[in-house]
Amino acid sequence: MTNHSASGHIRTLIIVMGGAILLALSLSIGMLYYYNPPGSYLAGNMLLDPNLLPSLRFSEAIKRGGDQTPFVFSGIEYTYYDQDLKKWNVISVDLNRYQILYHLIAMERSYVEISDQIKNSFLAPPPSTLSIKVRRANTIDTTSELLKIDFATDGDVYRISLRNDTAKNENFEPFVYFYHRNIKEKAQEIVIGRGVSHDK
Repeated sequence: MTNHSASGHIRTLIIVMGGAILLALSLSIGMLYYYNPPGSYLAGNMLLDPNLLPSLRFSEAIKRGGDQTPFVFSGIEYTYYDQDLKKWNVISVDLNRYQILYHLIAMERSYVEISDQIKNSFLAPPPSTLSIKVRRANTIDTTSELLKIDFATDGDVYRISLRNDTAKNENFEPFVYFYHRNIKEKAQEIVIGRGVSHDK
């Protein structure tokens, strides 16, 4: 009886340990896929956290081989075509509005394969664009674009730009593409508060 009991305990222990190992392995694989599936990006990992923007500071060489120049956050701009006025407008976007947009799309995953139809949706007419701007530290000179989000005119696709210091690579794809129904109208409602459908 004692031997049978000991054998039973050992068998139970092996089953429990084996189950724990399989569970840990499954969780590890799942987390690797969730946080970095091949060819896929999480929008929130590409965008800049609104809470960190005010203190953003980094250094970058303006010219190849030149000295590192410090840059700081300058502001956020939204460029869109006003159908009523028949002209392009550029407006400043405050951090609170950017934060709302950020949380709307932060957990969305990019397309792994991008069709010509998706790419062509950004060609004509030009998309609306939200740009995060930086400037040289301790100056008020012209700003430059650190990151941008383009919203396709068809309204359901957006893309985020990738910074690339070695853009000589002809195969480099400078954008990552995402789907979100009516994202153009939703984004426009967030940043300027009008002209939007509430379909989900």
